[in-house]
Amino acid sequence: AEHLQTVAIVLTDQSLGQSRAVVDPPRTFDRDLPRILAAPADEPYMRYEVTEDGVSPMSVPGMAGRMYTADGLEHNPRGTPSSMAADHWAQMGKRRRKLEDFDFGPEWAEISGSGSICLVTWGSSSGAVLEAAGYLTAAGRSIRVVVLRLLAPLRREALREALNGAEQVLVVEQNHGAQLFLYLHSEQVLPSQALSLARPGPLPLRPREIIDALLRES
Repeated sequence: AEHLQTVAIVLTDQSLGQSRAVVDPPRTFDRDLPRILAAPADEPYMRYEVTEDGVSPMSVPGMAGRMYTADGLEHNPRGTPSSMAADHWAQMGKRRRKLEDFDFGPEWAEISGSGSICLVTWGSSSGAVLEAAGYLTAAGRSIRVVVLRLLAPLRREALREALNGAEQVLVVEQNHGAQLFLYLHSEQVLPSQALSLARPGPLPLRPREIIDALLRES
């Protein structure tokens, strides 16, 4: 968020939000992503300069000749509020480009296993999904699991590659409306034969439910 000058939303679900557990510490993020600072210069400061990667060099309060600007209205490259269509398109494109073109690396999902059956999930459902995959693997079935960690911007091509060759895809989630399943379909990343297992709480999903859902469709 600091490097891209954008908002980061950490999304969780009720089960994770209201539980306690002893877990391993998260992996250390080893990439250097500093704030992109404006350099001192004589020319006028373009706070929202349209750059190739979408990130505009930013001043900090007190920087000589570089007035700090935090604008809530649509603006031109100088930061002056603007209703010009050209400014609107340029700034919207800049904000979209810096998110879609950024290399998030392998952290966008946790992928394990291989085979023609693929389980896709996120959040607290991942524990039951991984446990179900373990039982099925022990029974001689080849299972791959994709636990999504980055939902937006969705890594479309990476997800399509992770699903490539899967003959059976089941999207597992704990909510009433199959929100993840519908979202992935709207992004056109799921194969046409993909199926949904969505159940609301308050009881958590169990591995047996996931196994039964797969066996019913086999």
